[in-house]
Amino acid sequence: RLHIGILDIFGFEIFKHNSFEQLCINFTNEMLQQHFNENTFKLEERVYKEEGIDWDHINFIDNEPMIALITKKSIGILPILDEELKVPQGSDKGFLRKLGDKQSSCKIFEIARKDPMHFVVRHYAGKVEYDGNKFLEKNRDTLSTDMVEMLQTSSHPLINALYPPGENVSSTDRKSSLGKQFRGQLKTLMGQLNRTQPHYIRCVKPNDTKTPLQFIPKNCHEQLTYSGVYEAVAIRKQGFPFRLSHKDFAERYFKITKGNVSMTDGDAKSVSRAIIKHEKLDSKNVQVGKSRVLYRAMEYRQLELDWSIINKNETITKNLARLVRVDHNALGDDRKEAY
Repeated sequence: RLHIGILDIFGFEIFKHNSFEQLCINFTNEMLQQHFNENTFKLEERVYKEEGIDWDHINFIDNEPMIALITKKSIGILPILDEELKVPQGSDKGFLRKLGDKQSSCKIFEIARKDPMHFVVRHYAGKVEYDGNKFLEKNRDTLSTDMVEMLQTSSHPLINALYPPGENVSSTDRKSSLGKQFRGQLKTLMGQLNRTQPHYIRCVKPNDTKTPLQFIPKNCHEQLTYSGVYEAVAIRKQGFPFRLSHKDFAERYFKITKGNVSMTDGDAKSVSRAIIKHEKLDSKNVQVGKSRVLYRAMEYRQLELDWSIINKNETITKNLARLVRVDHNALGDDRKEAY
């Protein structure tokens, strides 16, 4: 069944004081940014490789190291935090000590110099300093059996969705940390997103006070930078955003050669090459791949302009031929004026 889903998310949170909640929110944004990168950059380059064309690699920020920093088994922030919950007399200080040891060589992580209970992560959107105090307490997030059973008796729809009546909660699930639950839910969400055909809408907040007609260039520049919009524009500009199959390209543009190229001159790929040669298009900006023709904006404008001129001339010629066939003497005065 076809449907449209909307995922609305505010974005990275970088406050004066950042704790476990901000880490989870920013982790979500890292995953969504990776999804955006995958669809915008990596898939674009994959198309070029599959088509076997010449292209220059475009550097973009790959946040895979960031996701590994947060989730990698045994050394990631959340796995170490979960492990500290199992240690007798586990503490926030012990968690940060182990994290600092495991990530001592990581370029996007560091223990804050001014306060050893704080650590710094260089996210895709910028550097964030987290307060490690109460991380264990917030991650523990355990509910007693009595509390769960009480919530399952609620008649409120939202509570029913969170704690379905009659559902048995295993001891394992009950002891599961908040971070582990969060990762599981996020994994499910990403699985759903990966099965969709995504479209992105980037919202830019022009000022911090939501004041109308107030534009702060620095704010907008930072948001466009951290959301990957500039990189998306760059890869589109340096890449080949226009592409048609050999058949579609040949059928659309063969007429602009004014008879010098015919659809019977060979297969669609050969016809496409002949059209490109006739139009004297720059070979750097238009390339014939294995299954389609890929070209840039300047070549697209030239092709479309010539195509429009040809079609306009055809329309004018047809109208003139129709007017010539009209017997004006047989028309009334009012219809003569119309013609």
